[in-house]
Amino acid sequence: MGGTVPGRARLMRIEHVFYSRAMSTNGAADAWSIARSRSAVPLPEPDCPARHCWVSDPADGSRRVRRPGLLLEWRRTPSGWEGRVAYAAQLREGRWALVEEWVPAASLTRV
Repeated sequence: MGGTVPGRARLMRIEHVFYSRAMSTNGAADAWSIARSRSAVPLPEPDCPARHCWVSDPADGSRRVRRPGLLLEWRRTPSGWEGRVAYAAQLREGRWALVEEWVPAASLTRV
C-alpha cells in the first residue's frame, strides 16, 4: 500500500527535470523555450480561430514596444479590417491589466 503509482512518479520526475532546468538559467523565458522544444505546448486545432500576434499600438500608449497578443477574430468595417485581440498593457504605473479590443489590421503583425 505504501508504494507510489508508476505513472505519477514518472510525471513528478519529468516536472522536476523541467522546472529545475528552466529555473536554473533564465526563469520563465527558458521554461517557455524548453516546453516548445519538447512539444509540450499543444498546437492549436485547425478550426481554432485564435492566433498569436504582435500589437504595435497598445492601449497603454507605448509606441516604442510591441505587445504580444492573441488574435481572436476578424471583422470588416467601412474603414478596413480589424482584429479583436487580447493582450496585457500597463494601464497604471506598475500595474498590468488584460485588454481586449478591436484593433486596425495595420497595428497587428503575425508571430
